[in-house]
Amino acid sequence: MNGVNKFIFLFFLSVSILLAYAPEDSNYQYLLDKQLAHYFQSWEIVFDSTKNGMRTSQGCLDLLNWYINLELRYEAYLSKILGIRYQNHFIGDYNVHISNHYFQPFFQLKENARLFLSITTHYYKGEDEIGIGYFVGKDYLNFLEVFFLVENFDRNFSLQETAAGPDKIIYKNFMYPVKLKLTYNRNWSKGRFRTEMLFGKKYRLESTDEPPTYREEGYSHTWYIRFWQELGKFRFGFLNELKWSFKDTRRSGLNFRE
Repeated sequence: MNGVNKFIFLFFLSVSILLAYAPEDSNYQYLLDKQLAHYFQSWEIVFDSTKNGMRTSQGCLDLLNWYINLELRYEAYLSKILGIRYQNHFIGDYNVHISNHYFQPFFQLKENARLFLSITTHYYKGEDEIGIGYFVGKDYLNFLEVFFLVENFDRNFSLQETAAGPDKIIYKNFMYPVKLKLTYNRNWSKGRFRTEMLFGKKYRLESTDEPPTYREEGYSHTWYIRFWQELGKFRFGFLNELKWSFKDTRRSGLNFRE
């Protein structure tokens, strides 16, 4: 065995040993698993074609954690113009944990138009939301939906009997975390486009002692986009999710930024 062959042999032997003894909970395949966990296009079309449905997808993050995406949707009409939509969205990921129940009564204004009232409950009450929305479209294959939401809307009310001090932290000057959520979905014979945008207004929390020992400011924006198109025997697609967020916390003279 010459020098070059020995080097190649030793190199691959070393790599094999390192992989064989790599910790099982390492996440070097994290991106691969997340890509495999995305829904197939045919699944998305089937889910969009019904008003009542469920879908779920999972991928392995590491030895201890799963990537889980679960969505439920159910609609029922109480009269010709009044109905209710229930949605459940659960995501388990390294940096994202969502477990929301969406109760959304609606008025059927026209054949293709609805006005929604949205109430969202969360395990942590500070992430509860209330808002109004407008939906345009015959179904979920092709629609535009816009929601105006206020998060943690009852914080100041729930603390009104609490004595002022470092433990009573409220929103100042009506600077609640207000959000504008837009969803657009479009399907055609050999293609699909979907985008979801969430814009958050800057909020401000402050303790009620003098001078304040706690202050928090922040905002968050997200933009999700997915597109695919069939061209002959090929299918071209694009998938991306962008996030912008800022959080500035000051506690007893210490400053933390994220």
